[in-house]
Amino acid sequence: MAPAYFTKLIFFLRGADVADTGYIMDQWAGCSVNILTGDPCAVLMNATYTWKVPKKGPKKLAADFQVSEHNTAEDYERFCRVVDEIAVITKLPPHDAELLLMSEGKGKGAWRKYVVDNRRLPATIPLFVKSESR
Repeated sequence: MAPAYFTKLIFFLRGADVADTGYIMDQWAGCSVNILTGDPCAVLMNATYTWKVPKKGPKKLAADFQVSEHNTAEDYERFCRVVDEIAVITKLPPHDAELLLMSEGKGKGAWRKYVVDNRRLPATIPLFVKSESR
């Protein structure tokens, strides 16, 4: 079960007690946390790049990010603490702060557009890896 789905279960099956808080660590919240913390590895993300060729205009390289299955329980705990900190800074209930990280779907929200324009792979990851000769 992938982390984005698993954390949805945590969110929807949590108890009514505030201490049983869990947040959804999906691509939007994960990329948002990475941007806001300045740490592109705060939430490990997988990325797929695809060339898009519109009927009008130049080709564009589009990126699709997914939460990596290599995030640990400690990574999720750190993610939840960041969301809690955002709630304190914005003076919002924690789950409202979490919703801000996700913005509006289908590219309608200003924050989501900002995330799409600014999410990046860590600079220290090699983009091309030579395979070993046999």
